[in-house]
Amino acid sequence: MQKLLLMVLAVTLCLTASVIAQPISDNFFAEVDQSGNVIEGSGDWYLYDQAPSGEWWNTWFYDHPPDPTRWKEVDLTFCVSPADAVSEVTINWSTVDWGGPGGTGPAGPFPMPGDEMYIERLIDYGIDIPIDPVTGEGAWAGTLPVPYNPEWISIDLRGFDFTITGCIVHDCVPEPATMGLLALGGLAVIRRKRR
Repeated sequence: MQKLLLMVLAVTLCLTASVIAQPISDNFFAEVDQSGNVIEGSGDWYLYDQAPSGEWWNTWFYDHPPDPTRWKEVDLTFCVSPADAVSEVTINWSTVDWGGPGGTGPAGPFPMPGDEMYIERLIDYGIDIPIDPVTGEGAWAGTLPVPYNPEWISIDLRGFDFTITGCIVHDCVPEPATMGLLALGGLAVIRRKRR
């Protein structure tokens, strides 16, 4: 009977994992001139000049319909040249309220510069880009946290006279409490059976 309970727990965990969306991978590129403007890049780059923390250039990627019960892990990798020309590189995302409960969909709009109330930015995360002393190039890779599953994710950057190339992988993960409750529930069933 204990094997049956373990099997039920394993199936429950597998089913929970199977409803979690697969990670999405997007590439980005931008060339920024001496005035701080994106003059060439992959996709569309927009100047967000109404952000509370100053001007940013953003490019957006669709994720999934908004879901406040999941968390998001964003793996960000990029190379930049010259590295000391970049002021900041970070991410932002649409709020849960953007587009309503079902979201806007992949073809729907993402928040534009006038929609700052629907944008959350990760500006307190200090990305320290190691610089190659010979080439002046820099590279960074790391995971950035988002407290829920937003519909849209954005790369934000600012600086003068640099080129950046990178990849962003956004992965939906269940809320930590959900997985903990499932595990505790499974242990309680096994423990109850042992008595």
